[in-house]
Amino acid sequence: MPLGLIDKLTPSDKENLVDYILWVGDMDFVQYPFRDADALVLCMLCYFDMKMFFEDGRTEIPVRKLVPHLECGSTKPQITGPDGGSTDIALAAARSKRFGELTVRNHVDILQAEPPLQFAAMTFHDGQGMDFLAYRGTDSSITGWKEDCMIAFTETDAQRMAAAYAHRVLPAAEHWILGGHSKGGNQVVYAALGLDDSELARVERIYMLDGPGFCPEIIDSARMARIEPLITCVIPEFDMIGRLFEPVITDTRVIRSANPEGLGQHALASWLVDHGNLSSGKLSERADRMMNVVNEWIADMSMDERKIFVNELFDAFDRGGTTDLNEITAERFAATLVELNHTSQVTKKIFADLPKKLISDLFKDVKPIPDLLKDVKSPFPDLAELIKGGKKAEKEKGMEKEKEKAEG
Repeated sequence: MPLGLIDKLTPSDKENLVDYILWVGDMDFVQYPFRDADALVLCMLCYFDMKMFFEDGRTEIPVRKLVPHLECGSTKPQITGPDGGSTDIALAAARSKRFGELTVRNHVDILQAEPPLQFAAMTFHDGQGMDFLAYRGTDSSITGWKEDCMIAFTETDAQRMAAAYAHRVLPAAEHWILGGHSKGGNQVVYAALGLDDSELARVERIYMLDGPGFCPEIIDSARMARIEPLITCVIPEFDMIGRLFEPVITDTRVIRSANPEGLGQHALASWLVDHGNLSSGKLSERADRMMNVVNEWIADMSMDERKIFVNELFDAFDRGGTTDLNEITAERFAATLVELNHTSQVTKKIFADLPKKLISDLFKDVKPIPDLLKDVKSPFPDLAELIKGGKKAEKEKGMEKEKEKAEG
């Protein structure tokens, strides 16, 4: 490895993935062996729609083939909500030697409404011993999110498909690194749980990137203990997704995000690195407090109650006209709230049990909802007042800080 290349970028814990790719992009995986940041880049590439390349029966493509399609926008990230910079990351990777010369194989991308199933995975190869299996996280479809919620009470078809996929592809190489972000992080661990000894011997490391864990009624601790030493769990400072059914992983890293405190830190594209290492962060006390409440709330439900709640919640989305989270408008949100009035007493009770301090904390920065709820009959009618109370408290807190600053 050329020593001078290391000095091209001043070490910093504020580098994003594009910075990393531009810095390391001329070196392949022999010159500069696999780093933690490489797992983030490859899991980001996994989010991009590549179906068009495999429709004619083709079995593999080089990553560099993505460049013209990314430039014209015909290949887009299949990811929930705006994930700023993700296309820039994919373009930088596809144009680089390190990632552009990788081959994508074993491409699978499936979405169906009934039964709910959203699954995508692919493998990356450099021909010199770097073989990476990536599972895609949730897209913006309501189907994908319903399936996410189903892990609260059952093993899902996507999890079983992830396991079958691993059994199929692992024999093709001797040494594998596995990874996935969000739901993909859950699937990569689920797949590893089902590997036999010979298959597991091929796995060098498993990256669980801010993925939810498993409810204890579904996955027992003995199965997890067998693969836990291989897992590197990465979560952002404001972590909510990875705290659901939080697995106990010894090698858990907290990474800094370019996004402010909130759910936006779940965005893989916002994570910060330093020369291929993860930028070390500190867990948010607010997120920790909120997720303790959420996990207790879920734990108080029986398995049957969880199933009824999830099914009725997403039926309400469907009747309210929402099939994609990116389609949610104030009107459709209102329609969903109206439909929730037609759910069972079980679902209404679960909503009523949602702790008030969580509602207040979670929605204090959301502006349209209080006004929207004035004209909507809701199964949780005091929600608007709770939100207003949270926002009022924040405003008063801010005024006190300004006063102290002026007096100081």
